[in-house]
Amino acid sequence: MHGPKALGLLCVAALIASCGGGQGGTADESAAKRKALASVVTERVNKTLAAPSKAVWGPVINLPLVPASAAALPNGKILLWSGIDRFNNTLNYSPAQTYFAEYDPATGQITERVVAETGHEMFCTGTTNLADGRLLVNGGSNAAHTSIFDPATSTWTRGADMNIPRAYQANTLLPDGSVLTLGGSFNGGIGNRNAEIWTAAGGWRLLPGVPVQPMQSDPSVVATFWLEDSHMWLIPTGNGKVLQA
Repeated sequence: MHGPKALGLLCVAALIASCGGGQGGTADESAAKRKALASVVTERVNKTLAAPSKAVWGPVINLPLVPASAAALPNGKILLWSGIDRFNNTLNYSPAQTYFAEYDPATGQITERVVAETGHEMFCTGTTNLADGRLLVNGGSNAAHTSIFDPATSTWTRGADMNIPRAYQANTLLPDGSVLTLGGSFNGGIGNRNAEIWTAAGGWRLLPGVPVQPMQSDPSVVATFWLEDSHMWLIPTGNGKVLQA
């Protein structure tokens, strides 16, 4: 990096180095603080200047399936899944199973697996990384179902069913560890896919006062009815509210 941006960073370093400690002390102590701070800033500036100007893509990764969904696991691996088999990404209901692949970026190893123990074809689901490291997957082809993956034991368990079946819905993790789900008319019914909250202790409960209608896309803009409430961006704002962007 060169030019005004680099000069600006260097000027920031010089400015910080010239500032006093602000907490009193001897002149020697203040000078030592300024020198230490300037050293840290200079190191960061040098790293920025040495960074490549653009990202470099690695080689293509050949997957054994067509992933409809993916999730990053706490162990650094990536979990990918399709539908009832490697390439059948559609709303099938029998057999109620899901084909998975676990990719390890560190080694390049890919491990395949069929999950049938939860009776859940997890095509077009909501997906949430829980605060305790587990993965919650809800809805999809089996539109009321919930499955939970524990990467510590590599086991899947059946969770509580939702009150409103849904697919292509939006999920978000809330600060208290619960999960908000909203929308999802792709499967399980059209419209009125209002909000629900999941907790580890109580499963799913309806959330009064949070209907989906005000947050649906304009039907004159989207191509089909089920796109009106599909995969909204739900972002917790830290004040007890959630932003739909």
